[in-house]
Amino acid sequence: MRVLRKRLVKEKTGLSSASIDRKERAGDFPVRIQLGTKAVGWIEAEIDAWIEKRRDERDRKVVLTTAELPEDPIDPREEIGGHSVAGCRAPS
Repeated sequence: MRVLRKRLVKEKTGLSSASIDRKERAGDFPVRIQLGTKAVGWIEAEIDAWIEKRRDERDRKVVLTTAELPEDPIDPREEIGGHSVAGCRAPS
């Protein structure tokens, strides 16, 4: 088992120190272990599992490809119900 200090955790995850601390407090990051009175670290396998979970979540998202786009998209100058849709915004 390998323990990573914060510098290596930052390099491995690409997160800043503040982001690591914030995610850890929110329960969205592995919990550090106390190594000494002023030293902490993270279990490398837990960091790797956290990264893999992020990758798996990304891979599960459905990506709209150009093959799934409608063949004849709506022309912004087209009228719908007698009203031009040009310049209209979708409700937020």
